[in-house]
Amino acid sequence: MVSVEVKTKWQGFVAVREQFITQAIKEATPLEIIHDNGRMVIPPGDIKSRIARKSEYPMRDRFNKLPPGYLFYFDWKPTETQAALL
Repeated sequence: MVSVEVKTKWQGFVAVREQFITQAIKEATPLEIIHDNGRMVIPPGDIKSRIARKSEYPMRDRFNKLPPGYLFYFDWKPTETQAALL
């Protein structure tokens, strides 16, 4: 499972860097997106269809010095867990 923690949510969407999307598809493993106390798991076969939009141009990472890559936006719909219901 490819896991990525997202710190911001914008208009109901979370942005994930291209490298994580590519890795999850290449390895055929689920993509796990974590934001605050929520968690969303996307099966490998659904990743491409769940992408809501893509950034217009590649973004540069100022902090980790990663190569430029696109941002892919997903509609934030966390899965409810039993612990959250208690």
